[in-house]
Amino acid sequence: MRSRWVSALTFLVLVAGGLLFSGCGQLVAPQTGWVEGYVSDKKGGDPVPGVVVRVLGGKVQTTTNEHGYYRIQVPAGIRGLSFAKEGYAGARVEGLWVKPKETTYYSTLLLEAFDPTLPTTPPKIRASNPIVDGDQATFTLSVEVAEPERNALTFTDVAVGAVGGSSGHLNKTVRHRRMFGYHGERTEIEVSLAGFSGLVPIHIVSYDLNHNRAELIRYVKVEAEEEEPAPAAPSDLAALALTFGDVAVFGPLGHTPARAALEKVRQGKLAGLKTWAPLKNLAPMADERLKKAVSWVELTFNYPEDAPAPDYFEIWRKRNLEGED
Repeated sequence: MRSRWVSALTFLVLVAGGLLFSGCGQLVAPQTGWVEGYVSDKKGGDPVPGVVVRVLGGKVQTTTNEHGYYRIQVPAGIRGLSFAKEGYAGARVEGLWVKPKETTYYSTLLLEAFDPTLPTTPPKIRASNPIVDGDQATFTLSVEVAEPERNALTFTDVAVGAVGGSSGHLNKTVRHRRMFGYHGERTEIEVSLAGFSGLVPIHIVSYDLNHNRAELIRYVKVEAEEEEPAPAAPSDLAALALTFGDVAVFGPLGHTPARAALEKVRQGKLAGLKTWAPLKNLAPMADERLKKAVSWVELTFNYPEDAPAPDYFEIWRKRNLEGED
């Protein structure tokens, strides 16, 4: 029994050191995959070039191009990345699942540092492996910030299936728990897994006072109770796009000027600010003079009445490697 334990321990040490021995004693290089994505400015979605992307626990790194795009080779397994640029707060993600010879997609957000005298080290998120009981998952969470005597957490979000956010309107389809008054103390978190099946990610995101961002991903296996019919595809897509120079528009155009502008567009009094087009041809309405503007897009489409009703619809805006929509 003792010899088996030693063999297992030796295997783990060799894997951690980056080397594997095959059954016949040959030295085998570890398998790798790729991680790629974009780094965007959190205020307006502008690409952030020159960001150093580094594999946690290693020396491999790359830099985002002029479109904020990066691609980096990563050892297969559960891995993490850090993102850093002079003048910006730091960002880090842990828990990316990188499969051998496959590409994992991960994009993130950066903000300019709030105070240059404060650290740009992202918070450290600690979470136990979730325990699943029926359609509930429970785990223990704690978060630490660098230099807590001068720094503090400002926002923590726990989301199931996709990353959540601070906007209640824009993230209403994401099942998440927003924790504005959370100070990082050890606490038990319970989330609902109802409606999910397969391997489900749980995303934990924290920001501190200096805009540093940390994300930790945990995974739970959910068995589907029964096979559900797939929803139908929407048809007759159309969109109304508006751009505002105000970066403080939250929710459904909650500010009076924005609401008034939208009403004028609907009445045809500001025809130059609107466009109706198929979704694939919809271009941003941003004026070059507007920096970090907020774009508001309303979509209309038809959905068959006799088709299974989905829980929600997801809208994606795709950008190619040249930074074009």
